[in-house]
Amino acid sequence: MDKAIQNAASGAEGTKISVEDQTRKLARVYLLVGCVVLAVLGVIIGLIYRTIAVSRIINAAEGQNIAFAQRFANTSWTEFGALVDDAHDMSGDELRQHAEAAELRQAILAQVGDSPVVRVSLYAKEGTIIFSTTPEEIGQYVNHGVVREMVSGHWYWSGRSPAITELTHYETFKALDSELLDRDLVASLVPIPTVGPRLAALLQVTRDVTPQIQRIARAQLGGMGSVILVSTALLGSALFLMDRRKVVAPGGQSRKDG
Repeated sequence: MDKAIQNAASGAEGTKISVEDQTRKLARVYLLVGCVVLAVLGVIIGLIYRTIAVSRIINAAEGQNIAFAQRFANTSWTEFGALVDDAHDMSGDELRQHAEAAELRQAILAQVGDSPVVRVSLYAKEGTIIFSTTPEEIGQYVNHGVVREMVSGHWYWSGRSPAITELTHYETFKALDSELLDRDLVASLVPIPTVGPRLAALLQVTRDVTPQIQRIARAQLGGMGSVILVSTALLGSALFLMDRRKVVAPGGQSRKDG
């Protein structure tokens, strides 16, 4: 009889231990899944932050590029607008040697000053580059979709911002007086004049936004790293407390029995 009672008690105790072990295992699984979910959320939030922050940088750079084009239209276009009319039948060499080309370059460089503008190009409305701070571009005919859209008026009459802007990463880029490496640049095509229905030319202003993009990348990585680190620390702490409880509990029980 006593043996049967002992066996029953041992079975009950074994069942209790088995249930406790299963509970601990489930708790560990839940903790692990929870930490993984937190880490994934951290990555998603980091990507959302980057998207919003980069969009703001592009919008700000576009506004600055439009302001640059407006200043050019207000101060220099009346003086150099005739160059566009004379450029239709001229080759690249003839455009580079044109009497007004050097004066136009000096006027644009004076406007650039210490700003992060790295290239300025002037397009005739049919797509020929009639001036650029990178002389090798002069005389090239650009027939990509953006220029066609602006020249055809489909974009210009859509009521959107007076520019078409894109952010591009360049491994190498020839700037005003040097070659840049590993840079993020925002280029805006702005109609000249910047207001009104008549399109006479297009001014492309390219601006360096690498420092801003790098700050965003550092903030993004720091935020995601912090979330992952906190998740790992919480998981480790919870598992440590569970194991500690498992070790202390039998000891307390044995002292009570004694």
